[in-house]
Amino acid sequence: MGDEKKSIHFPAVKLQHSHGRVLYSFPLDGKMAFQFAAISKAKREDGKFIGHQRGAVTPHIRKITNYIETSGSFIPNSVIIAFDDSVSFIPQDNGVHGTLVVPYDPDNPCGFIIDGQQRLLAIQDATVPSFPVFASAFIYQTEAELLEQFMNVNSAKSIKADLIFEMSAYSTNRPLRFISQIVEKLNFNEESPLYHRLKMSTHPDGDIAANSFRYLIENSIKSQGFLGMIAEEVQSEEDFVEIAAACLIAYFSAVKLVWDELWFKKPKDSRLLHGVGVNGLGRLMDEIYRYYTTLIEPTDPKIPPMRFFVEELLDMKPHCHWASGHWTFANGMVRHWNELQNLSSDKKLLNDHLALQYGRVVEEREEEDSSESSEF
Repeated sequence: MGDEKKSIHFPAVKLQHSHGRVLYSFPLDGKMAFQFAAISKAKREDGKFIGHQRGAVTPHIRKITNYIETSGSFIPNSVIIAFDDSVSFIPQDNGVHGTLVVPYDPDNPCGFIIDGQQRLLAIQDATVPSFPVFASAFIYQTEAELLEQFMNVNSAKSIKADLIFEMSAYSTNRPLRFISQIVEKLNFNEESPLYHRLKMSTHPDGDIAANSFRYLIENSIKSQGFLGMIAEEVQSEEDFVEIAAACLIAYFSAVKLVWDELWFKKPKDSRLLHGVGVNGLGRLMDEIYRYYTTLIEPTDPKIPPMRFFVEELLDMKPHCHWASGHWTFANGMVRHWNELQNLSSDKKLLNDHLALQYGRVVEEREEEDSSESSEF
């Protein structure tokens, strides 16, 4: 008898979906929730993303706690819990009503709280003997499913968009998943020049906004730039993620080599890795790639080698003012280096300028080559 596992029984209603999934609804004393359900905070361990919940928001919890402690308080909206397959349902009568049997093991909880963690934490803190709420629950199969449900539930709430974007890397059907996977490789691949430099919800110590690289990737794909070409050539999403990440690592290794004196400066001290600068470097990458395609033969590699990026960036270096001096744009506008901000208008201004200036650099170089060849 001593080895018999304990369990908690809840009267429940079963809702069967046509695609085979099942939901359960049952009344719960909020004070009991953490006896069988845990909060799995999103974090990184050795670069690997684990968990699915944001951190506790103390002021928000305090407000809820104060409300719970007032006379006549109640919370009508349900908390959502994901259970593993150790939970079972004993049907009664027509099979819709029954008993949900939840194993009780505080050291090994069988459930994770998907939505309502702040409410349940507030109930724990409140000086009330009990506080009933409704719970909705489902049985999950994989960690990816937990993340997917968390994102579905919280995408319209005040959850950081950055955290949702990070989680997308582990989803099975999020359109941004492959972009999130590429950004993750840039930040957690030791061969990347951006290793641990990108600031993410689960990696707050970075000094460069990870979102800047998300938009760089999106822009390059949409504009049929360097990454857009890769997307068209590869056979699978997995191949695209691997090749695109490797190409970005090569390109930004070239950037690091050319602007080594600025590489470790924070964005406030240099626009090189500031949002507006990263966006501009992305546009320059695409322009360099397009020029490369005009030079190669059918048998040459379609992806520029790193040394090609280095050579082209070295020719552009005198025309870039990331940390000193000023930019003079084609429309006559003059902007000091630190006046450029991470705004759509400034991004377009810089992108167009870099594309125009690079075109001039290529044209002047070709004229020089033509002049030298004519002398012979």
